[in-house]
Amino acid sequence: MNIKPACSLVFLVLALFVTPFLFPDSQYKYVYAPDTDIYFGHISFSEIKFDGKDPVVTREGKSRPELAVVNLPLAPGDTIQTTESRRCEIQFDTGTIIRLDTNSALKIETILAQSLSGRKKISNLVLLKGHAYFMYKRYSRGEIFQVITPNAGVKLNHPCVVFVNAKEDGSTDIQTKEGKAHVLYGSDKENLEKTDVKKSQVLSIMADDTAVRDSYEQDAEFESWNVHMNENFRALHEGRSFIPKPILKYPKSVVNFAQKYGSRHGEWSWNSLYGYVWRPYYNDIYPWGNWQPYMYGHWRELDNQLFWVPNEQWGWVPYHLGLWMWDKNLGWIWLPGDAFAPAWVAWDYLAGFYFWRPLSIYDWLWNSYNYGSYYASFGYSPYWSGGGYYPTYPGGPPEKEKDVQRTISKDQLKKPDIPYKVPNKLKRTYKNVAKAMKNKN
Repeated sequence: MNIKPACSLVFLVLALFVTPFLFPDSQYKYVYAPDTDIYFGHISFSEIKFDGKDPVVTREGKSRPELAVVNLPLAPGDTIQTTESRRCEIQFDTGTIIRLDTNSALKIETILAQSLSGRKKISNLVLLKGHAYFMYKRYSRGEIFQVITPNAGVKLNHPCVVFVNAKEDGSTDIQTKEGKAHVLYGSDKENLEKTDVKKSQVLSIMADDTAVRDSYEQDAEFESWNVHMNENFRALHEGRSFIPKPILKYPKSVVNFAQKYGSRHGEWSWNSLYGYVWRPYYNDIYPWGNWQPYMYGHWRELDNQLFWVPNEQWGWVPYHLGLWMWDKNLGWIWLPGDAFAPAWVAWDYLAGFYFWRPLSIYDWLWNSYNYGSYYASFGYSPYWSGGGYYPTYPGGPPEKEKDVQRTISKDQLKKPDIPYKVPNKLKRTYKNVAKAMKNKN
């Protein structure tokens, strides 16, 4: 569906006509581009049945779509599309939630991109068609979060809950459940109108670019589904889970993970070497390490990097921000960090086998050491296969999914040395471990 020329102006108008002010440092750095702000979203809910009716993601420049599996990374240029019988949910790291109804399509144009003036950061989404639910939480005061439809631009205030419906007749409905939304519309750049849609208000921008305030015809099925999805949401997202105070100083993505999953799927513990760590309850099921991180999931390629897509529902943050370590008393523990990587693993190639294992603090300390015997003695089991690795799935790999990264070529492996520095939030841990090693403790 083509977007009217007026819609393409919305991004520029909202970007230019704002008062610039200082924007705080980024929430985290991407390890492969530390001097450039790069952020990702991910699929946080999707019902996959491999029957041709599943939600899909189409990457920019790619002709074949990928199944929208849980924890699939999303980047600018991606289009998420649902079918007549399935919905899906998208999440950004601050807790912003986007849910797509059936027969809907949303393109991510930017995530916290630098504006053309000042230091504002812009997240720009295009609702190509269909019905979408937005629960917006900002990264910082300097963010502009806006949704573009074929005939309107909707800028969301923090915090807010807004339904946006891009209808087949060319009109757009905006309903604000909580908070406030600013709407920009018009036939061309010389005739733009701006209005607000406050809590419990509804605004319809008609196909002829006129605005009508009317009673909202509730989509009972979609709203009922959102009510179901939001059960216990406030308790899980408003900080009622136990969170150690030092964790509140980490990036918002880590804090959001702690609020949503910290007490539900694990617990925080104090470790004299590592500080506060998170221990998943999976250790209770497999107390001797039969469960391991980076074991249950598969690889996808995005921006020429191999992304680990975990099967664990809570896996987005622990597999991309921070390290996994083995502790003889607690089992596998996660050390939260402030640098984002597609996967915190170490790769190797030996005697015709490719294998990976969780990256460790010890990798920086003993970068030139032969790890094979060391990790074997400390319970680390590398994941390998002759000539490549087949991803693991409960019940085996899905036969119908052809876009899964099933084999790893030698050319895709990174250099043996670590390609990035110790993340800032792990430097104290690094010093503690180095001191303990020096003292032979």
